Amino acid sequence: MKGDLIKVIKLKNADNWSIWKFPVRVILTWNEVFDVVNGDFEKPAPVANDAAAADKTKYTNDFKLYTKKDGIAQKLIVTSIEKQPMMLILNCESSKEMWDKLHAVYESKTDTSVHVLQQKLFSLKKDPADDIATHIAKVEDLCCSLKAMKEPVSDRMMITKIIMTLPKDYNHFISALGLSIKRPKNR
Repeated sequence: MKGDLIKVIKLKNADNWSIWKFPVRVILTWNEVFDVVNGDFEKPAPVANDAAAADKTKYTNDFKLYTKKDGIAQKLIVTSIEKQPMMLILNCESSKEMWDKLHAVYESKTDTSVHVLQQKLFSLKKDPADDIATHIAKVEDLCCSLKAMKEPVSDRMMITKIIMTLPKDYNHFISALGLSIKRPKNR
């Protein structure tokens, strides 16, 4: 399968939802099955027994295509998640149901989920094992998750958080950045 070339970190829980969702969506799109997952290509409704032969043929062909695409999408989703999220989708009968269930669990906007994300953002510190790009990506991911929940996070707030969490080794960078941002006063 074409999508097997991309390595995906398995979905464990809400902590890696965004990091999982993006490559899986890309793989589903690449395999031309995301239209089934997002509901643009729905399972065709059966035709009546007395329907015209052309309608029956169209239904049969559409049903076969839907079944094939849905099967590929289900495989891609199921093989990229761990046990905990798997338990959430065991009773789902289609890839759309799986996708919707995972979205409902991991992207639901409740006061608690917003507070948890905000708390993670406010308390985030640079992990010494992370390089700067990884650290910035973590800040951006939290900000994007909040924005997805319609919580305002300005670019300026995100930049401030990144600057605040840089280690002392980057003080020269922070100073240079501050000088480049300052605007001359009107005379």
